[in-house]
Amino acid sequence: MVAEEASVRRVAESLDLDVEQLLIDMSSAGVQAELDRTRALADLFGFIGTPGLVIGRTVLSGAVPLSLLRQIAEEEKAEPFPVC
Repeated sequence: MVAEEASVRRVAESLDLDVEQLLIDMSSAGVQAELDRTRALADLFGFIGTPGLVIGRTVLSGAVPLSLLRQIAEEEKAEPFPVC
């Protein structure tokens, strides 16, 4: 889903952002390239929504309790780096 300019303006104004600069930045090639790269990574990992998270070799999709994130991080830190 792509936000409409009017709703982007309202949110940006409510946050006291430079609305015109935001609109310029949103249409820049650099921002589009980053969005394309992010979409490609999401597709690679099979993410269909947010949140999506990769910790080491573990791929998580959806909300995950903090305790589980900590456990996975500790387990991943204990593993040797994978050889590709």
